[in-house]
Amino acid sequence: MLSTDKIKDLLSHGENKQVEFKKCTDQVSASVYETVCSFLNAEGGYIFLGVDDDGAILGINPKCVTDMTKSIINTLNNPEQFLPPMPITPEQAEVDGKIILYLNVPESEQVHRYKNRFFDRWGDADNDVSKHTYLIKNMFMRKEKESSENEVFPDVTLEDMDEESFKIMRSHISIHNSNHPWLSMTNEEFLKSLFWGKQRGTNKEGYKLAAILLFGKEQTILNCCPWHRTKPFQTGDIDINDWRTRTKNPLITKVFREMKWAEELGSGQKNIRKYAPLYFENSEIEIHSGEEFIFSITYRDPKEFEFAENIPTSHRQVTDKSPISREQVKDKLGIEWNILNSILSFCATEGRANSEIIVCAGFKDRATFMKKFIKPMVEEGLLAMTVPDKPNSRLQKYYTTEKGKSLLLCQDASN
Repeated sequence: MLSTDKIKDLLSHGENKQVEFKKCTDQVSASVYETVCSFLNAEGGYIFLGVDDDGAILGINPKCVTDMTKSIINTLNNPEQFLPPMPITPEQAEVDGKIILYLNVPESEQVHRYKNRFFDRWGDADNDVSKHTYLIKNMFMRKEKESSENEVFPDVTLEDMDEESFKIMRSHISIHNSNHPWLSMTNEEFLKSLFWGKQRGTNKEGYKLAAILLFGKEQTILNCCPWHRTKPFQTGDIDINDWRTRTKNPLITKVFREMKWAEELGSGQKNIRKYAPLYFENSEIEIHSGEEFIFSITYRDPKEFEFAENIPTSHRQVTDKSPISREQVKDKLGIEWNILNSILSFCATEGRANSEIIVCAGFKDRATFMKKFIKPMVEEGLLAMTVPDKPNSRLQKYYTTEKGKSLLLCQDASN
């Protein structure tokens, strides 16, 4: 939901390719749906109802808010008026004592039409391109380019898929969820549940390109797609307070997410906003994506963080400059060096979930493993938690501290 300050900022900059104002004080005009259609077919955007063309807030009659909201929801979900339907729920906000409604319209992967007419967004205007065949064709080509993973190949069969790829996928999923429904499906059932479709023009059924790229044999991939680049990431300018991400390859990304190879879009910036203040108070976070990608955290006073001793103990990494030997640690914790070395090495480059560490170390009993190995190593300062304030968080991961790394270095030196 947009903050009041963000709404005022958008209104102050006027209408543009991704912002539109509608007076609509007591009922929804047809032009609202035309703009929704054009935003879906273009790059998405915000539509503000109860706002004059110059950005002045008129406000919506409080008695009409509920009916207007229902009207928008019903129209956008009615295939006889809006095709394909697009469920968008208007948000209500009060600005300067007046009520407005706004719609956050995403960029769609499909071409939409309102009352059998096609609309596209050019600058700050909605354009009816229904009578211009080449413009409609361009819209479809634009969408196809961004969702090529949905292209259907009727001639590809299960025999063209690589059995080992399915095993790898199931192996990674089982680490995190042994009851995942994909694990009980046959390869064919799994592929058809997610990657089956009809070829445009012929209506022939077959597997989508996403299935071939993920599970196809090398020659199958080369035959179907000699060149392809997977981009399951957000594009366009990033606003840290309003990051409306979209997935370039949703089918491929879905499999990556289930395997824990990819996180939900936007989760990184949400975590930055959530955890950065815990480490650095009064910091200002800036993320811009243009010709150059810029990420920065500006502190209130850089001198406050010039020396490690000025950082609160609970917020700094565990360090130990005194000599430390593997024998001392092994005797103190009662853990064999081969296990210590395996865990510390595995967690040295990135945070690891306990389920990953257990598999790496070759154990099965989670409770015993956590009690006998992970907990003592955390208490000794060899491992640290990514979410220290919530030890039992489902997002918890463990990483090797500087003290743990120094132990590995001592071992390397002794060899």
